[in-house]
Amino acid sequence: ERAGDSHAYRRAWREAVLIEHYFVSNNIKCVRNCSFSSSSIGLRGSYPKEDVHCTDVLQRTGCWGTIDYPEAQPWCTQDCYPTESEANNFVALRAPGTGARSFANALYAEFQIGNQENSDLQFESPSFVELYDAANDPWMLNNLAEASTANVQTAKSRMQTQLHEWLQCTGRSCR
Repeated sequence: ERAGDSHAYRRAWREAVLIEHYFVSNNIKCVRNCSFSSSSIGLRGSYPKEDVHCTDVLQRTGCWGTIDYPEAQPWCTQDCYPTESEANNFVALRAPGTGARSFANALYAEFQIGNQENSDLQFESPSFVELYDAANDPWMLNNLAEASTANVQTAKSRMQTQLHEWLQCTGRSCR
């Protein structure tokens, strides 16, 4: 018992975790017509000392490049697509446990379109909401956010409240 009251410690233990992700850039990847510059050894071409953006780093095949960062190697110019968008901002509450206060192995997430560089995203009016019962849907394919059953709406409300409390808290107030 030198560590303190184990029951009090257990009662105060979090049963969920906050997850946040915010859009940074379009992060456009190109996967064809790739080449390494003569100066790539010091940048991205000296595997294993440095990373190489290729699926086969020894043969330098299956490579991709990022248009936003031309100094990265290889440089690719065809078959380009964005891997991010301003719609990919989300905050989520993941409760993996089955404890008495848990949300029964669930994931609740809110998405909001925007760019943090232009304005602070507060998730006051989410563009999209997801709620998954991972105990019964381990691949999280069935979004329950719009389900009208009382138990789903109760779980959604509780998780939304907890999520926004954690988004606003700082330091020791985050429990």
